[in-house]
Amino acid sequence: MQHDTPTTKTLTLERTFHATPRELWDAWTEPEQYAKWLNPAPGHDLVIHEWDLRPGGKVRFDMPQPNGDLNPQTGVFHELEPEKRLVTGEPDKSFLLEATFEPVDDRRTRLVVNVTGIPPEYREPAIIGWNQCFDKLAGVLGRMQSDVVLVRTINAPRERVWQAWTDGDLLKQWYGPKGFTIPTVESDARVGGTYRYLMRSPDGQEFWGAGVYKELDSPERLVRTEAMTDPQGKVITHEEMPETTVSVTLEELDGKTRMTLRHSGLTKRGMEGATMGWHGAIEKLEKTVNEA
Repeated sequence: MQHDTPTTKTLTLERTFHATPRELWDAWTEPEQYAKWLNPAPGHDLVIHEWDLRPGGKVRFDMPQPNGDLNPQTGVFHELEPEKRLVTGEPDKSFLLEATFEPVDDRRTRLVVNVTGIPPEYREPAIIGWNQCFDKLAGVLGRMQSDVVLVRTINAPRERVWQAWTDGDLLKQWYGPKGFTIPTVESDARVGGTYRYLMRSPDGQEFWGAGVYKELDSPERLVRTEAMTDPQGKVITHEEMPETTVSVTLEELDGKTRMTLRHSGLTKRGMEGATMGWHGAIEKLEKTVNEA
């Protein structure tokens, strides 16, 4: 939605996003996120050179175009009200961009953007460009990375739980969501070593995965990467399936083990599936270590 106010040379655009005010604020104020969506040109991110997030702080970036033009941009932050409102633009305020974040409910936020100082001949292209940016922003918000953290007390010694995480034969017995099987596992449990597995769903679909052991402090803590691969072991990554990190901490509790699992780098869309998958896998893990 857009509203044109010629008397004030202000263009107003609105869109409601499935995100909290904090998430939208971060997408506007964290340069890594901002660079991903502000350029309407498909497949082109901003190249940010300066980002001083404070009133009066400078911002400077290139907005690359498909024809190769860098399209350099400069400005300053005029006003910053965290999670509510920000204003950027030219130092003399001849061009201003105001963004406000209005909660709709606990998961949706209305973004209102007022752009002042656009020359008349650029107003229609600006409307098209901003809607393209909003589409990219929706994608960025949908891919914001989050962590799944699970804590479970397991009725087995810590050394046994450690073995279940590092021994290929034991991994084969429990890894993967409930109902999934692991026909093949290779595990080289040393720092820099790799693991690789084939996971089969109840309906017969097959998924290959692999990772690298980053930290191994037996029997207390391990950290490893996790990624999908093709059958030949080539990592498959894209925006909805990034490479992630799994860290596991094991604490001794009078013959039992408190296990804290953190799965980091998941997309927001991937969090729900990962949480359900880990709950099912941990149930199988408990059965595996108790049967030994």
